[in-house]
Amino acid sequence: TALNILRVEGDQIAWFVSALAVGIGFGLQSIIKNFVAGLILLVERPLKVGDEIAVENQTGSVERITMRATTVYTTDGKSIVIPNERMIDSPLVNHSMGLPRIRSAIAVGVASGSDTKNVRKLMLEAVTNHGLVLKRPEPEVLFVGFGESTLDFELRYWTASATPRAKVASDIRYALDASFRRNGIDIPFAQRDLHIKSVDAAVLERLRQPVMPVGDGRRDEASRD
Repeated sequence: TALNILRVEGDQIAWFVSALAVGIGFGLQSIIKNFVAGLILLVERPLKVGDEIAVENQTGSVERITMRATTVYTTDGKSIVIPNERMIDSPLVNHSMGLPRIRSAIAVGVASGSDTKNVRKLMLEAVTNHGLVLKRPEPEVLFVGFGESTLDFELRYWTASATPRAKVASDIRYALDASFRRNGIDIPFAQRDLHIKSVDAAVLERLRQPVMPVGDGRRDEASRD
């Protein structure tokens, strides 16, 4: 009857409205989370426009912060829009920390037996001669450990936030390589020594014997037959 048909249609409409409300609820939940995360970013200010950050395996400078998302301009020239919820929930590394400068480090391993004082002197000269490296805080060289065949150092220095850090680091490595070559300081490659303790005498005797070609042996056997 008509009433039964209307009742069925009414049940279908109610189910559709309920499903739509649930979908809208989930969508609004995500929007609300991002909105609240945006408020946290704007109030607590763990980062600001221009800071160099690393989040979710992405490194770059903060280009824009809105209530919904944060735009990061990566080192390879791409703009990535990251929802604010992920900026709050994921580990965030701020290399700038709101300061107009950033610290960088270069690891260097020189050959064992090298004059450590001379190595330190040459490393400081290479970094202080670069025009984009800040004088304050002063660069420093740390003797961080002994490798298998190296003496391991770490060169630390500061640059302005807007400085192209990759290029500065490359320039310093070029200068270090040239300086080390001029002063006879080696950067060794990893080496492995193979020691043979003993070899069976019978094996040595077989190795000394000449190898007879297979074809010749067959011809000799044929001639005997």
